Amino acid sequence: MSPEEYQVLHDHIENLLKKGHIKSSLSPCAVPTLLTPKKDESWRMCVDSRAINRITVKYRFPIPRIGDLLDQLGKAIVFSKIDLKSGYHQIRIRPGDEWKIAFKTNEGLFEWLVMPFGLSNAPNFTLPFEVVVDACGTGIGAALSQQGHPIEYFNEKLSASRQSWSTYEQELYALVRALKLWEHYLLSEDFHIMEGLLFKGDQLCIPHTSLREALLKKAHSGGLAGHFGQDKTFEIISKRYYWPQLRRDCNCFVKRCPICQRAKGTSTNAGLYSPLPTPTSIWEDLSIDFVLGLPKTQRKYDSAMVVVVSKMTHFIPYKKTNDAIYIANLFFKEIVRLHGVPKTIVSDQDVKFLSHFWRTLWRKLDTTLKYSSTAHPQTDGQTEP
Repeated sequence: MSPEEYQVLHDHIENLLKKGHIKSSLSPCAVPTLLTPKKDESWRMCVDSRAINRITVKYRFPIPRIGDLLDQLGKAIVFSKIDLKSGYHQIRIRPGDEWKIAFKTNEGLFEWLVMPFGLSNAPNFTLPFEVVVDACGTGIGAALSQQGHPIEYFNEKLSASRQSWSTYEQELYALVRALKLWEHYLLSEDFHIMEGLLFKGDQLCIPHTSLREALLKKAHSGGLAGHFGQDKTFEIISKRYYWPQLRRDCNCFVKRCPICQRAKGTSTNAGLYSPLPTPTSIWEDLSIDFVLGLPKTQRKYDSAMVVVVSKMTHFIPYKKTNDAIYIANLFFKEIVRLHGVPKTIVSDQDVKFLSHFWRTLWRKLDTTLKYSSTAHPQTDGQTEP
């Protein structure tokens, strides 16, 4: 705390001592004290009673029905209500129990003589519950909350046999334990299960919510963005985020942008040849071609598939008569297995690269095929023999 906050806490303690709400204590247990700001910029003194609440035996007295209460008021004539300031402080602590709710400050140890705020942590059953679970190699943990405010925590150390489980099994076990533990809260109420974040490599997976629209807007026109085009918007988002059909959503969002529709033209002059975009990382933008007419090997190979990126090359033997399906299997075995699925593939207009199978395969994998222009082999010059 700052010196100003220490003075505020000192004033609160002095005021409570004068009112007879607290007294000095020699209790063997105590909870910490903290200050929270009010709306009028003043401070409220609070005690963190979560440790006490966890071991407190809750009352199981049935709540009276509204109908029964109305029946009891049926013959009443005069109705009134009263609001006591600091109503909790109007209730005395049962003699002999004061030491159980002691609290500590920089000025010493004190215990309440009246009921303090925060001893009851009963949830509001009109709000949906949230169950957050997680697991690591040696233990599991869970939290029950409402609107982001915690109600109860749970953790458990995993036995040696359970530590050998896969991550999925440990996460599922954590969820089952949490649902069984808080079954009396969740059985007849709506609740949400949250289990951490999902990543695809370094990309955070975004669920199908309004968050996708917000990310698209920020990447396209938010902050310092200058209403980028489809490719640039996709590049910005895909560096950190992922969801299925991300490319399609980027294209649709840019096409629907009203400012882009008013300010950008629909037709442009083709102009001079433009270079291929500079790759942002290795093995994401490849160049592929075939070298034909080579001397046959002992295994009857007479051609080579050349795959190039950042001056690193793979030479893969094959037969000239092999079809697109064989070439695709060869590509996955020798390239994708080692380096992953590429984002773009530059090639000439070979029959195998123009086949329906080849195009459909890479469209399903969200890989863009870029073909060299007719009679212009310089487009994929890195792989041209």
